[in-house]
Amino acid sequence: MAHIPTVELATRNDLPDILDVYFDAFSGPSFTSIFPVEPSFDYHKRAWGTFLGVYERIPGMQDCKIFVIRDTDGKVKSAALVWIIKPEDRGFKSWQHRWPDAFPGMNGDTLRAFYEGMGSQHHAVMADKEHIYLEIIMTHSSARKQGHASALLAKTTALADELGYATYLDADEGAMGLYTKHGFAYRDDVERTSAMFPMVRDKQT
Repeated sequence: MAHIPTVELATRNDLPDILDVYFDAFSGPSFTSIFPVEPSFDYHKRAWGTFLGVYERIPGMQDCKIFVIRDTDGKVKSAALVWIIKPEDRGFKSWQHRWPDAFPGMNGDTLRAFYEGMGSQHHAVMADKEHIYLEIIMTHSSARKQGHASALLAKTTALADELGYATYLDADEGAMGLYTKHGFAYRDDVERTSAMFPMVRDKQT
């Protein structure tokens, strides 16, 4: 029987490991054009530190969880950033309630277009419905092909099922097959406003 990775909740002490995974997983030119390496490190340290409770919450920030998978030494090798959009929230909030504004050395217009493109299609699909938003799922290159993404997806959808929610994500084209295996469907009935593909796993009855 194949080994199923153990998924845990991240702690504040995981911040350095999570940043290592993030910058290993997202290092291509399409990423660095939005997040230049040097200012981006401080930007993401602030962002992920806020998600973990190291820094003060952004006003209006909705609830989130960070799921992680560790190696045998306890080092984080994969992570998922999951937002819980409750009925009283009346839909997910704009990116400014999750992510910092551009840091010096970053292009604010480029950053805004990146977030707002995904935000527009997200809103077109989910509107004001309660749901789980899987914003980021990532694995370090040293731990790929070990079932980490599937384990993180299973944990995320189990949370959605526990709450009775649908799950939304913006998919890279190359990952759509994996998401489909976990019950997600591409919503081609809405206009794509980013390079990513809006996908939804419906609420399970």
